[in-house]
Parts: sequence; structure tokens; C-alpha cells
Amino acid sequence: MKVQILAFLLLAQFFTGNTQEINLEENLVARYLFNGNARNEVADKNHGEETSVRYETDRFGNADACVYITGETSYITIPHNDDLNWDARLESYSIAFWIKSPKPTGGSNTSRRVLSKWHEVLSESYPYSFQFSDEFMAANIFDHTSSGVSSTLNNPWDGEWQHAAMVYSHATNTLSSYLNGEMVESNTRTFDGSTSNNADIYIGRTFTPVVEGFYQGHFDDLYFYYRAIETCEVETLYSGQLLQQR
Repeated sequence: MKVQILAFLLLAQFFTGNTQEINLEENLVARYLFNGNARNEVADKNHGEETSVRYETDRFGNADACVYITGETSYITIPHNDDLNWDARLESYSIAFWIKSPKPTGGSNTSRRVLSKWHEVLSESYPYSFQFSDEFMAANIFDHTSSGVSSTLNNPWDGEWQHAAMVYSHATNTLSSYLNGEMVESNTRTFDGSTSNNADIYIGRTFTPVVEGFYQGHFDDLYFYYRAIETCEVETLYSGQLLQQR
């Protein structure tokens, strides 16, 4: 079993020579460690509902401590709740998780979504979606009244564990994407309409998987923050400086 202790970690910033106090519990709305279940570890709500998934060994060697999605009929649903339904015109938020797959589409190379909150209709906006093929992944926010913003995470599909994150800052209207603790891209967009919706959150499939299919691979340690976390905090989530008890 995996337990991660996140409160008030001290991270040495080797590039600047500074030490910062980091509280990774601040405005943490939901955390899914997938220790044999899809429960939210932060509060007794917003639990995931599993469909045909299986639990396997995580990157630390803990048995039944990450989820494997088969690429055919398995996925996790987090029912719609305003706690995880954000409007980029008014709010800042961040999402981070671990993934591992050599071919997340099973070789078809069609565009799909590993995590999204969207009904897959262009008349509906969405606050976040991670789109991918066998050659790329990108974080997206979409406002159907104007346009959207996308930030690439390059190609994380090498069969090894990769840490992905998106950070949206309402203060600067900027969406930043991170892979393995390093910022890959940062783009700015001012939204005219709300990006919130009433869709469920899907992990491993789109709302219409018959059209766009499923994700195939491992998925672990999903975090939702109701704030724009700092780059040093993304680095900490990736770096493994989280204390562990096994």
C-alpha cells in the first residue's frame, strides 16, 4: 500500500540556491492514489467509479497501487461535481498525474483523450482535457463561444513512467504544460464564455469512445488543485521527494 505525505515539504531549489516551504495540501480538492480503488483521498466525495480496470504494481514496486486501463472497455468515471468544474474566466486550477504506455492508442494513432470533462460536442465548453495520439499529448481548455488554448506535453509514450501536469493561471490567462517537472509550453488566451459544463470526468476514454476510442496503459496519482501551483511544486510532485511509507 502506498501513502504519500504532502504537507509542508521543503524543497531545495538547486538552480537558484534558494529553499522554499511548499504546502502541497493547499487548495488540494481531490487526490486519487489508486491503492486498489478509485477513492478521493482528500474528502469523502468525488470518488471514481471503475469499469473493467485492474490494479497493478506502481513505479515504487507497490502491488495493486496503480490502475491499468486496457484500451478496450475499461475506464474510470468521476461524476460531475462543482468541486472539479471550473470556469477559466474566473478561476485558477491545476491537474497532475502519472502515466505509462508504449502505445496508448494500441497502434491506431487516432486522437483520443486520457482525461477529460467534456461531452465531445463543439457547442459545449470544457475546463480541461488531455488529448493524445501515439505521437503526442496536449493539455486543452475550450470556450465554445470564442476558441480554446492548448499546450503540448510532447511525446511521453516510451513505456516508462512520465509525470504530466497542466497549470492554468486566471491572473495571467496562461495555460502551462509540464512533463517530468519541466515546463514544456505556456500559452495565453482570454476566454469570452464560461469553460464549465455538467459532464462527468472520464479517465481512459472519451464521452463517445466508439468514435475516438480508449487509452491503453497505466495511470496513477491524480491530483486536482483549485489554484495555479508553482513550478517548484510541479517539480516536487515529480521529483519523488514525497515521503513514503510502505
